Amino acid sequence: MREGALPMRIGRIVLYIILAAAFVLAPVVISGEFAGTDDQATDAIGQLRPDYKPWAAVPWEPSEAAEPWLFALQAALGVGFIAYFAYRHRRRPAG
Repeated sequence: MREGALPMRIGRIVLYIILAAAFVLAPVVISGEFAGTDDQATDAIGQLRPDYKPWAAVPWEPSEAAEPWLFALQAALGVGFIAYFAYRHRRRPAG
């Protein structure tokens, strides 16, 4: 084994355990109905100014079934983008 490989392997194992625990415990810890910031902002505006009328219309709104898939796609693209540049930065020759 290379020098320093064991601490790196232990660090990865700990990271995987933490991530697994977060995914398993998240539904238990988070209770109630999810409300996005857009919904919360709309509700707050409705309470503060009931006569407010939006100045722009939404051109397209996905169905309730498509929203989680679009969010997952957005998250996957973001992770791929970050991973690509982290890999490129790591592989860059020193100097």
